[in-house]
Amino acid sequence: MKRVLALLLVVILSIGLCSAEEYVAYINPILGYAFYIPDGWIAVDYQNVADVLAANGGSDQYNQDITNWIGQMEGTPYVILFQKEYENASFYTNINVTMQNIGEELTVADLLLYNDQIKADLTNAFGNYTEIYPLTQIQLGSWDTALSQGEYDMYNQTRTLMQARFFKGTIMYEVTLTVLKDELTDLLQNNLGFIVGTFYAPDLTITEE
Repeated sequence: MKRVLALLLVVILSIGLCSAEEYVAYINPILGYAFYIPDGWIAVDYQNVADVLAANGGSDQYNQDITNWIGQMEGTPYVILFQKEYENASFYTNINVTMQNIGEELTVADLLLYNDQIKADLTNAFGNYTEIYPLTQIQLGSWDTALSQGEYDMYNQTRTLMQARFFKGTIMYEVTLTVLKDELTDLLQNNLGFIVGTFYAPDLTITEE
């Protein structure tokens, strides 16, 4: 854990932040990947959900919503970030971190060639996905990243989906911001970049079941 924190400190200083002491590091208990949590957010996985909610002191409804959501992630190495001030923000504003073994080492330049396939997959998942910005290559911290943005409708609400994808070996990491369209702000987009910019990815071999 000390090695992970030290590497995170190097990354966070390299992207120009004045002090890392104000930020809390999240270290995934299953795979060991890590990043700093943006100010005003909490990181929740299925193993720490009870402790995090007890410390956060949110409303009963807020805690129940998160507990139900995290219950779907049991046994996975995924994590979701929620805003602490639930009463002043939409519950559906969240950032989640997932990963998959794609079986070969690709670059972001390679991934750009799959933009149409990714768009089709999102359309199949949501039924009405509209691409706003196609996959675009951008540098976030030390990561060469593919960034995209789209919209979809659910429960009579239009939601914005921003996704950042980057690679370590054969593992593709995806950091996704979901927010109601009218509530998308520069700060939320910066939070997405902050997580990617401070991300530590260990050498992993993930076996897909």
